[in-house]
Amino acid sequence: MTRAPLHLRLPLAGLLLAVALGVSACAPSVAPLDGPPEFDAKTAGIPGQVETFFGYLAGGQATAALRMTDLAIDESAADAPFLGDEVYETLTDRPTLKNVGEPKISDDGDDAEIDVTYAVGADERSETVRLEFVEKSGGVPEHWVLLVDSGSEGFDATGTSDLPSGTRYSVNGVDVTSAFENLSGSSPRVMAFAGTYPLEITVPGATPMTETITVDVDTLFGTTSADGKLSGFADSLGG
Repeated sequence: MTRAPLHLRLPLAGLLLAVALGVSACAPSVAPLDGPPEFDAKTAGIPGQVETFFGYLAGGQATAALRMTDLAIDESAADAPFLGDEVYETLTDRPTLKNVGEPKISDDGDDAEIDVTYAVGADERSETVRLEFVEKSGGVPEHWVLLVDSGSEGFDATGTSDLPSGTRYSVNGVDVTSAFENLSGSSPRVMAFAGTYPLEITVPGATPMTETITVDVDTLFGTTSADGKLSGFADSLGG
């Protein structure tokens, strides 16, 4: 009787082992994860959250965008009309996200920075957004919030206290006078998201005078480009 060659008579287990060893020897090594799975899960959603924030701004939903920040402001408060949808949705130029980068996470995993590029009208802008992780509290799940620098938020409203009593302010027909009625401090500012605001000022008198001052909020949360505009207008009336 003709016998089969030796390599065809190997036990099945041995043959499988030989194949497995051969595959293992050829397989590329897999690099270890940079961090534990829970760390990846915690930070993986940051780009999507930033995209959601910009989606609200692009859609004129300032109230929803406000709730994604650390600003302790009630959007329905009398001094916050610029943060309401009624004003923001009237703006012709609102931010549209063009690109969002990869988040850079602090060593403790509680702070993050992410670079964004967005357009406001024909103007393209780039800046770094900062976020902070908030632990679960009560019925509010853990989440990230966008940080706003309280020292540079909004736009300069210096000079409005020098305008006559009864001066009215509006943006595209929406009254925003309440935002200017209770300002305090040596450098008062009115909070407003990025966008171009045609601020119409009506000064009372025998012949009421109306002036429109364009306020371009040229970062996500504030601007210095409007500094001096309102005080200059007040000074011109005093002269």
